[in-house]
Amino acid sequence: MMDEAVINQWSNALFQLAKESKKVTQYGQDTNVLIDLFANYQTFLDIVSSGSSLTLALRKKIIIETFKGNVDKYLLNFFLLLVEQRHFRYVRLILKEFRKLCNEYYDIHYGIIYSVIPLSDQQIKKIKSKIEKIVNHKLEVVNKLDPSLIGGIKIKVNNQVFDGSIKGQIEQLKGDLLHHE
Repeated sequence: MMDEAVINQWSNALFQLAKESKKVTQYGQDTNVLIDLFANYQTFLDIVSSGSSLTLALRKKIIIETFKGNVDKYLLNFFLLLVEQRHFRYVRLILKEFRKLCNEYYDIHYGIIYSVIPLSDQQIKKIKSKIEKIVNHKLEVVNKLDPSLIGGIKIKVNNQVFDGSIKGQIEQLKGDLLHHE
């Protein structure tokens, strides 16, 4: 429960900073990249988090050298504060919660397009446009790979699932057949 309080407190603080500096859009876009970055580099998180054997000064130096010039100075300072307060291990969850706050601020819903292979920007744009019309909301979408789908795509927006995958179609067919016995 403590973790959730820490995540909410820090994500709200970052959101207030973004609003006050009029950078909600910029931070929201940066956040998408950073969330993926931290997901792919768990070792980096382990190194700069408080469980590391490195000194605080060295962990802060790593953050500065990694992010200076690549993120806004306030975001860099935010990361340094997380390291100082021994909460950097939560950075990905904090950024995800922050992204939710940004999307609520702009009344944008978040969606995930699952596919077997990466989709092109053009394909994502087309799918996003069709789903926006169905849910009647602006969407922010990401493409995640799910090899269990066999083929096709599955889209999740809030609690709605649009399943156009072969696996989903097989499950639907199986359900239909079982109901007709």
